[in-house]
Amino acid sequence: MESQINHRELKAYCAEVANKILKGKENHPKFVSGKELLSWSGIQQADHFVLAEIFDSWDEQMKNSRSRFFDYEDPEVLLAEKKYASKLSFHIKVPSEDLVGLYEKALEKTLVFFFFPDLFLLSEFEGSKEHFSRAFKYLKFYPDECRDIQQRLDSGEDLKQAIENQEFGEEDQASIISFEKYVPFDPEIFVPKQIPGNEPVRDQIEQEPTVGSIRDTQTKVFEKFKKTPSLGEKFNTDVLLHEESEEGHSNVIDLRNLGLNEKLYFSKQFFGGNKFQFEEFLGLILSADSFHDAREKFNTHPELSLSGKDGMDARNRFLSGLELCF
Repeated sequence: MESQINHRELKAYCAEVANKILKGKENHPKFVSGKELLSWSGIQQADHFVLAEIFDSWDEQMKNSRSRFFDYEDPEVLLAEKKYASKLSFHIKVPSEDLVGLYEKALEKTLVFFFFPDLFLLSEFEGSKEHFSRAFKYLKFYPDECRDIQQRLDSGEDLKQAIENQEFGEEDQASIISFEKYVPFDPEIFVPKQIPGNEPVRDQIEQEPTVGSIRDTQTKVFEKFKKTPSLGEKFNTDVLLHEESEEGHSNVIDLRNLGLNEKLYFSKQFFGGNKFQFEEFLGLILSADSFHDAREKFNTHPELSLSGKDGMDARNRFLSGLELCF
């Protein structure tokens, strides 16, 4: 089956929308304030993801600028930093030329969050309760569900457990219709063109799908495989966001800096789609003292499952990347 998300097409679509957003602002200013960003595109979730990115970037820069010759944990210093951050947050000044890049990333997140909220939250926050709590105010989709997750975290659940235990309802289709005012929305970005048996999905949906039918189409596709798919099964993870070279072979990967696509790919091939089991496995492998030791840990891992040509291809690709780590 083809990818549930065509990542290349998704990026191209979001880049087009981002450019249209900026071009649609006649005589747009040289700089944009935080207040203006709250409604800059009219796509509320994307606008808030842009603000979240700005603050995350700023927070990272602040941490990286700390000198080892000062005590930043002193209560007076912490209070001063907090006051400084609060004051500066009211004076956001983003160069307009930076907005396209910020919106491209925010729009991609927005669409994936809309269609696959649980997997998006698991991947975006990587099990960090603190990160989720900080970002909670920027999450505008599924407000009730996100509030329930935060309450579970407050009661002591870990983030993975809280998200997996949360049932997500239907988000308002108006959230996606707002994309349409910039560029017509193509549902085939989110649903495969074919299903097993080479049966065209096109025959099961309207000839000219509407935005309102996108979620229904996605549901029909998933029900074709399994009535209640697990997180790992929601994507065809061996191809989701997994781009190959022109020759059809995957590029060599950096195991110490795996992206979402590679994590989902190896999770599928090694552990049946269990991302968190793969994360533990990866940590174990990378803790080895040598490549020989790491390969031994790989070959003797009791829960590792390799089947068929796809499994062996994944094994060879993983070991090729592993060799570069030592």
